[in-house]
Amino acid sequence: MKIIKKHFTITEIGSIRFYIGLVLGAGYAIILNLLLQLFRKTFHFVNVDYGITLTNLNYQTLSFYDSFFNGLLATSLAFCITTYYWMNKPVIKNRNTKSRIRFAQTNAIFMFSYILMFLSRVYLMYFSSNFNSTYYSIQEYFGYSVYTLPLFIFLFNWVYISKVYKSFRIVGISTLIFICVGYLLNLIKL
Repeated sequence: MKIIKKHFTITEIGSIRFYIGLVLGAGYAIILNLLLQLFRKTFHFVNVDYGITLTNLNYQTLSFYDSFFNGLLATSLAFCITTYYWMNKPVIKNRNTKSRIRFAQTNAIFMFSYILMFLSRVYLMYFSSNFNSTYYSIQEYFGYSVYTLPLFIFLFNWVYISKVYKSFRIVGISTLIFICVGYLLNLIKL
């Protein structure tokens, strides 16, 4: 038996749910980007070797590598919240579709909380290592492969959306939008 999926459209999700999901995602992206920048600045502030005081903390900016990674990560985590809100349909008649939608909701929130837990452990490692005068740099150890983490989170959510809807064309367009929003969040400085 062939499963017939509906196309991923604004009317299928619901126009109010679609636009509120986008606004929630944009809000979470901005807040998470500022939070990640604050963690990085706190990381530099805690490090005694740099000799940072409160007066020159405002003049210190992140590199393009760090701020673009923060922008992409904030965008992908915000897309988890958007996916959760888009898949929040109270009444679904088809039993299989209902289980797929609930599974997509659960995985979106699981991925959001898992990545935040992972980041808290990584930042804890950074804080503790710098008290021993050992400096770890993500760019030195991982290079540009670290950008696969936000891309994985973003595409992970689209996999579960595509299990409910036909969304092949939308994924390509939204990936370009994802990179552009990550770059725009890169421009926001704390």
